[in-house]
Amino acid sequence: MANVTSAYGWKLDTVATIVPAGQLVAITFVHYAAGTTAGHTAVLTDGHDHPICTLSCSANGAPDHIDFSNVSLAHRTYNGLKVATLGSGVLTVQRG
Repeated sequence: MANVTSAYGWKLDTVATIVPAGQLVAITFVHYAAGTTAGHTAVLTDGHDHPICTLSCSANGAPDHIDFSNVSLAHRTYNGLKVATLGSGVLTVQRG
């Protein structure tokens, strides 16, 4: 599978730049699932490689989730978006 982007939600399984620097993106939540090995991580950064979040797989297939919905829009809006590290599995990023 390759990264799949739609209007509000993205399914990401490949290390890549999703939104280039210079374009703003607001995030509501990030969910990491289907990791195949305990200890695998998924790291999201902004377009300038500043960390946004790191999620990890605690056991085979155990999900991790970060909810940004209670954070003000100004503090959950980033300049660009990259999947910097993805050991295995799929990241779901909800925009908003």
